[in-house]
Amino acid sequence: MGSHRRLAPSGFDRGSTAAVGLLSVAAALLGAVPATAAPHDDRRAEVDRLHAEAERATEAYNKADARTDRLREEVTTAQDSIARQQQHVNTLRDDLGSLAGAQYR
Repeated sequence: MGSHRRLAPSGFDRGSTAAVGLLSVAAALLGAVPATAAPHDDRRAEVDRLHAEAERATEAYNKADARTDRLREEVTTAQDSIARQQQHVNTLRDDLGSLAGAQYR
C-alpha cells in the first residue's frame, strides 16, 4: 500500500538551502555598501539587524517545516486508510457479483 508515497527532501536539505539563501542575501547587502561606508558602529548595527532578521526567518521556516511534516504524515495516514477501504469495497463488490451470478444459475 505504500506505492503512493513519495520521498520528501530531508530536513537537512531544506534547512541548508534556507541558510545559504539567507547568507547570500546578507552578503549581497553588505557587498552593496558604498566606498564611503558608514562608521563601524553603523555597520555593526546593520549586521546585527540582518542577523536578527535571518534568525526570525529561520524560526518561521522551521515552524512551517515542522507543520509540513505533520501534514505529510496526516496525508500518508489518510491515503493508507483510503487504500484499505477501497480494497474492502472491492472485496464486497466481488462477493456481491458472485452472489448475483449464483442467483441466475
